[in-house]
Amino acid sequence: MTSTAPVTAAGAPTAVLRPPAPLLGVPDLAVLRFALLPGTISTVLTQTDPRSSSVSTSPLAPSVPATRPPEAAATVGTARAEVLLTDDRGRVLITAGPGPGDAELPGGPLLPHETPPVAAERHAKAATALAHLTPGRLLAIDWRPGTGPTYTYDHPPLTGVQAAALTADDGRRGAPRLLAPAELLTQAPADAQRVLTALRARVEGRTAELEHGRPRTPGVLDTHRILPRTVTTPAPWTPADRRYDGAATSVAGWLFLSSGLVVLHHDPVTGRTRLPGGPLSPSDADALDHALARTCAATVGVRPRDGVLIGHSGAEARLVATVSRLGPLIAGPCEPAVLRLLTTPEQAVELCGNSITAAEVRDALESAAIATGLLRQPVTLVPANGMTW
Repeated sequence: MTSTAPVTAAGAPTAVLRPPAPLLGVPDLAVLRFALLPGTISTVLTQTDPRSSSVSTSPLAPSVPATRPPEAAATVGTARAEVLLTDDRGRVLITAGPGPGDAELPGGPLLPHETPPVAAERHAKAATALAHLTPGRLLAIDWRPGTGPTYTYDHPPLTGVQAAALTADDGRRGAPRLLAPAELLTQAPADAQRVLTALRARVEGRTAELEHGRPRTPGVLDTHRILPRTVTTPAPWTPADRRYDGAATSVAGWLFLSSGLVVLHHDPVTGRTRLPGGPLSPSDADALDHALARTCAATVGVRPRDGVLIGHSGAEARLVATVSRLGPLIAGPCEPAVLRLLTTPEQAVELCGNSITAAEVRDALESAAIATGLLRQPVTLVPANGMTW
């Protein structure tokens, strides 16, 4: 038996064993070759046909690749960045989407080596023609495998002049529109869930993480689909130190915890969030603190004491009181249970909409000796069996 030592293309010697004579039932020449190649170990049976110069090979053992698995090389899609723009009434600005009838927030894909905030600013300026649009903090990131993530950034409310200029009817097809949050589900259904989640994250001062438009760790506002209310015409505020010539028809209270949080009443049927209270009876005119205790006991399971009148919002008397516990919430057999929320005063304004003015908040904090600037935090849901603090 003779042997040769040819050199492979990679420069490594290959040992070849040649039989002295053709084997019975096998082509003229069968060569068993063991090749050691960088990154692989393979065994190849080489058959040579003397009537042809072609060589055929068949692997006897699979190769061990030194490359990444196929899923690692899959594309992750194109990332998108957008800006959540709202006006001073809480309406959301949307622009025309890529398809007929589509609507979305001002935004678009990232360019190579472009960060999401820079891309969001570039697309927002192109869609609105407003020069000074600087994205704020990240409100939400929506993971969509195959299409890339979407980054949603905050922005201060647009001024009345800016909003009017953007939505002027100049005949442009696909001109920006301002929609109430509740209208997004029908007017912008593709992105509605992400935008609504971003609005709730703005209220709570957090960043939401989503998968295919749904929050991975939903909070109280997400779970119960509570949205900030759109402001219409605010009710006039008359502080207690000024003469009030009207006749109050209802009473509501700023019920403060010692931490500065406020108790809110949310009706899941109407979707309305408000300060706890209720209508006045004829005998309540001279005893507003007793009326507040009675109505709050019936609606949110707490009987505040020593309520102090701070003014009137329209025809509703507003009082301030401090509470240390909320009792069990008992609903009638055919009545849906209301929700009791604990929020900061600033969050209360956003969730209650036009029922609270900035001047009223200032008077309420001063009367309760609560410091301003309480940091936003996730909204807390009071259990049905009550809470003590």
